[in-house]
Amino acid sequence: MLQFKSDKLIDYSHKLSKIHKSALPNAVRFTLTDAAKDVKFNTLQKHANKEFDVKKASFFRAFSAYEPAKGWDIGNMKATVGMIKKGNPKSVASTKVGKQQYAGTIKDRSYIPYENKKPKYDKKPIVTEKKGYFGKAIEADQKKVPLLVKKGKKGYLVKIKRINKKKADNPIVTEIIATYGENRDVKLKQKRPFLNNAALESGRKLNSFYIKNAQTQINRYR
Repeated sequence: MLQFKSDKLIDYSHKLSKIHKSALPNAVRFTLTDAAKDVKFNTLQKHANKEFDVKKASFFRAFSAYEPAKGWDIGNMKATVGMIKKGNPKSVASTKVGKQQYAGTIKDRSYIPYENKKPKYDKKPIVTEKKGYFGKAIEADQKKVPLLVKKGKKGYLVKIKRINKKKADNPIVTEIIATYGENRDVKLKQKRPFLNNAALESGRKLNSFYIKNAQTQINRYR
């Protein structure tokens, strides 16, 4: 919310209201839009990195969007930003990430992080069952991707830590990073308010955004 509390902001607002009827609404509209853009392009990724183990940096930028402020009534103006759906399978992932803001329940989730590890957004895993496990583990290690070890409709997503072909009893050392199961509902206990925190940080820049846009309007109508 943009509030004119400081003397400098009040002074700018007074000048804008005097020079042209469009000047003040323009400045407020552009200011709110600047804040929403700052969330998408700057602070969202920063706070997502704090809450998630982000393997693909483009994920949050690709699946977030902002809606610019509109209209002329400054009391009702707003700009919005958030996670969105797109026409591909990752849209489901972006929706589930957005829900983790407030915990609650996520439906139809295949992977659940193991022992409170941070959620991982990684490359597509290589899938194997007991048969052929050793060869698939070597392939996963070479490609630097996780290995999904399935038994029916359940299993574990593991990270290959090291492989010792000369060691007969336990040649493959793995780390479990998630459990796997088809169509599970997950009750989240921990909130991950990455979007709220990003908005709060960008919101602290509102005054500077307003001063910039107010000056632009003053220069325009001189």
